[in-house]
Amino acid sequence: MKVLAFIFLLGLSNYQTNKEKSIDQWVNEIVNDMIQLNNLEKYSLRYIPSGTNIDFILVDAVKNVQIHNSSISMLIDHGSGTYCSKLKFKYVQIGESFRLVFAPPTLNFIAGKKVKYVTPWTEKKRLCQ
Repeated sequence: MKVLAFIFLLGLSNYQTNKEKSIDQWVNEIVNDMIQLNNLEKYSLRYIPSGTNIDFILVDAVKNVQIHNSSISMLIDHGSGTYCSKLKFKYVQIGESFRLVFAPPTLNFIAGKKVKYVTPWTEKKRLCQ
């Protein structure tokens, strides 16, 4: 009976460990979605109302990913072979999951129309000319 209880607990703990994502796995998913030009809305802490555009950035490669104090930073290569942008993201952990804290919405005028945008990153710095 003790053996069966042990096997059950071992299986349960293995299932729970496999179910939970580490922060590194989660950040890799975000990077892969950015490279594939996928919308990052699914990572947002807050609901994004319809009619709000989610900004994106052309990403060919990423390096120097740093995760520290609820912040993620990375260098971005846009396809030129040089890493010319640095992005910073804020995230929160809720239970066993993680969520990005998008920057506050902004209004831009495109072709004479007001367009509401949110960016998944909190800071974008250009490093090259």
